[in-house]
Amino acid sequence: MVDDASGMMVVQCVNGEKGWMINSFMGITDPVEMDENTYKATAAQADPDGFMFNREKKGMKTEYVGLEDRAGMKVHKINITNKEGMTTTYYFDADSGILMGTETTVEQMGQTVTSETRMADYKQVDGMLVPHSITIMTQGMEMSMTITKVSQNEPVDDALFEMPKAEQ
Repeated sequence: MVDDASGMMVVQCVNGEKGWMINSFMGITDPVEMDENTYKATAAQADPDGFMFNREKKGMKTEYVGLEDRAGMKVHKINITNKEGMTTTYYFDADSGILMGTETTVEQMGQTVTSETRMADYKQVDGMLVPHSITIMTQGMEMSMTITKVSQNEPVDDALFEMPKAEQ
């Protein structure tokens, strides 16, 4: 993601074994390898099936917390804990069942970080509802993204996942 207004950039890349990142919001402007906790958190988000499929096989535990008000909406609150012990809270609209947001607290780069994600503006794409507005709030910063194009099952060159060399 690149913030067009400020030129700030966030890149996170995992390949199933390790990961690398650039995060100019955190002062990381050259590619660096992710530490173990950052890799685990990022890899969990990169699972194409997410927590919805094969939870037990993936070692995930599900806990229904209950119905609550969130941002003026009635939502079902569900905690999912992955096999590494990281818990993510999911909020589903009580009427439609659509995922409205998540909240996770993780250890990243030696810091405890709580991140909240809100999804909105769902549109049909090839028979699937896809959010076209995503807002991420972390450490007092807010990043908003507008999705303009969604492609599915496109070929991807493996070289894309290799960490680039730092610019001199």
